[in-house]
Amino acid sequence: MRSTAYLAAMLVLVALLAVSCGGSGGAASDFSATTVEGDEFSLSEKRGEVVALYFMAGY
Repeated sequence: MRSTAYLAAMLVLVALLAVSCGGSGGAASDFSATTVEGDEFSLSEKRGEVVALYFMAGY
């Protein structure tokens, strides 16, 4: 279970990204992936929403 401090830090990060990227007019390329839970994710389905992506790798 994630701690409250972790969730607060993630919200701050998302807010900072939204402020720094907002109004730039640039569009991200469409991209699709499979989540850890096995669900399909498509960036084009989130058009108009703020999206924060977290990439991880197991070595």
